[in-house]
Parts: sequence; structure tokens; C-alpha cells
Amino acid sequence: MFRFNLIFHGMMLFEERKATNDFRVIIPHIGTGATSEHMMLYGNPAAVQGNPVAGLSPLTPGQEYKVIGPKSGSRKLLELLSPYQNLILDGSKVKVGAIDDAKDVVITVPKPTAIRRFRCLEVFDQNILGQTPPALIRGGAKPAELLDAYCFVYQEFESISPLVKFGDDSEVVLMRNMPFNLCVYAQRACDKVEEPNHAEGEKAYHRHYQSTTPHETAINRLLTVKSGSATFDLQLSMLGKAEPAYNPGGTSGIAKIHLMNLPELLDCPNVTDPTGCSGAMLDENG
Repeated sequence: MFRFNLIFHGMMLFEERKATNDFRVIIPHIGTGATSEHMMLYGNPAAVQGNPVAGLSPLTPGQEYKVIGPKSGSRKLLELLSPYQNLILDGSKVKVGAIDDAKDVVITVPKPTAIRRFRCLEVFDQNILGQTPPALIRGGAKPAELLDAYCFVYQEFESISPLVKFGDDSEVVLMRNMPFNLCVYAQRACDKVEEPNHAEGEKAYHRHYQSTTPHETAINRLLTVKSGSATFDLQLSMLGKAEPAYNPGGTSGIAKIHLMNLPELLDCPNVTDPTGCSGAMLDENG
């Protein structure tokens, strides 16, 4: 069996599109500066043993990426995920508006065979909808939990010799019974900062967070209603510490390192502090 796991971490909008039978994954620009407050990376953190960052590359703001190779599945988003456990906007009432000023990166991916959910963020006691009308949300109310990581699973491919291509990267030919994992991150993390180390006469390194205060949920700026007017006020920043990363085992090919978020991969301090940002789904109009 051939398998490709595409694992998304952080704040993104997953827009299901009926006309093209795919998903458009939109990573919004966070903050008012030229550089987003979120780090945007992709790759396989398990590619270089002992150095997870070496397997990651930056996503270029303004660029559009496409995943080629997997065949789009036939199941709709509402058949893949429950609106009672996931934040899904009602596509009969909500659409993506003008995104040029609000997005950093767009990734087009085929519809997956399945979507797996990892690292729950409990939000039953948080007002994650803000002033957003519950009628715009599938299920008519907020879910009790959000996720730190969504895994799009692909098991059907366009060619007999399955391959996967992400953006301009080289094609990866899949091996039978050897799942291929690719992670995409849009999260706050920490910078590596140089400081003089007078005792040793060399530069020492330490890690620090860019910020520990909530930022805007820029997904709101991507959304509009199909009729009338409404306020989008989703609150999906700094939701709290996600459940611990773990090794799912079985035949998935996913390891603990693929489920770790950027502060953990970069060995940031104080990872017990709230760090979680989550995303939202928009279905294809039922």
C-alpha cells in the first residue's frame, strides 16, 4: 500500500472547493508588519536525524504552491470531519472574499482519502466565536475542541508509480509500505538570538519567544458572507497547550516528531505556556 501524509500545524483556513474538487489552504498574514508573526515552514522534520530544523524549508510569502500526485478523493468535508468536533464554517452562507491583502501563502491540495486529527486543544470554556454569529458555523455552535494538527491522508495516486510533488520541489517517488510524511507549519515560534558570552569569548545562543500575547485571528479577514452582512470575530490565537505529541503507531508511518509543533521542534523554553493557534474549515456549500 502507498500512503502520503500531509500534516498541517497552526492557523490556516481550509477551503473545500466543489468546482475543482480540491482544498485551498490559505495561510493568513499575522500582524501589521511586513513579516508575519507566524513562521511558515514545510518539510519533513525526521529527514535529518537529530536536527529536525534541517529538514524544513521556508514558505515564500506571496507564492502559491500546489501538491501534485495524489488523486482527489470523493468524500466531502462533512463526511470526513464532524462539525461538533471541528470548526467548520457553513459554505452555504460563507465564502472566501478578496484575499490578496490578508494572505501570505496559498497551497492547493487534492481532497484527501481521510483526515486524521491530532493534539486536541480543549476550548469548551473559551469564546472562540467572539461576535461571529453561530448560524454561520456548521452545527450552529462552537465545537468543544480544536486541533493543533490535521493530517490529510492520501492513498490513491494519479500514476501507477506513485509520486508526490510539492511546489517546485523535486518529485518524491513513493515506496510500497513506506509512508511519506510532509509537514506544513504556520505558528509562532522562537528566534535564535546571539549574545556575547564573555566567559568563553564566543557567541552563545539562547531561544526566546517572539511574543506570548494573543494576536489577531487573521482568518477573519479572509471571510465574507454570501448575503447581507456579518462580523467575523473568530478567536483562534493562544488557545492553550495542546495535548502531548505521541507516536500513533500502526501502519500510518507518522512518528511523534511529525506531530510536534514549532516551539517544540525549535526547543523553545516555556513550552508549557499557552502556544496553541488553530485553524478553521469552510465546506463546499453542503
